[in-house]
Amino acid sequence: MVILCEPFTSPAGRVITRAEALNARLGHENLGSLSAARGFVPVQAPRLSLPSSHRAWDDVAAQLPHLYRDVAVRPVLQRMPVLAADARSLPDAALHRAATVLGILGHAYVHVSPSDRVELPPSVAAPWGEVRRRLGRAREPVLAYTDLIVNNWRVAGAGDPPLRVGNLRLLVRRSTTRRNASSISASWRYSPAARRSCPRWRPPTRRC
Repeated sequence: MVILCEPFTSPAGRVITRAEALNARLGHENLGSLSAARGFVPVQAPRLSLPSSHRAWDDVAAQLPHLYRDVAVRPVLQRMPVLAADARSLPDAALHRAATVLGILGHAYVHVSPSDRVELPPSVAAPWGEVRRRLGRAREPVLAYTDLIVNNWRVAGAGDPPLRVGNLRLLVRRSTTRRNASSISASWRYSPAARRSCPRWRPPTRRC
């Protein structure tokens, strides 16, 4: 005779199930990434680009390593057009990409050269503030770990390579050096949350 046990669902498991269902219904993970398969890492890979209406942000971000090297970040961002980031102009699904791009551009603007306190140009400050507001973030212009690492990666390799720390590359980079390109791996190695989100980690299960 085979005795079957009733499925055991812990409080944590119920929270994860609700989060998965909510994010699936919304079609994005703006309220926070949480799943049994990937932990705190997004279920869907981060967007590689913004809508065409906001291509100017992507274009400058792609040039950032060279602009930073040539100390040309500030004049370029000062000339960048001010684009709207309200719900009518920028869809919810693009908010994480926008937060990453604008956050890294803003960080580069401040730190590209030593100086006294500098104010971000309207082309960055205005839309970044709106993006943070829509994501429920603080009003202060802070580059969050979520934007710098958790939502700033792509899987390197042809075909459909597995999601492994060693396969990850930064989407938006500030430097042209190889060290910077692999910095996401270093960051994930020292982050317990990220390590637990690798496919090798599985939540504990209860035996009958």
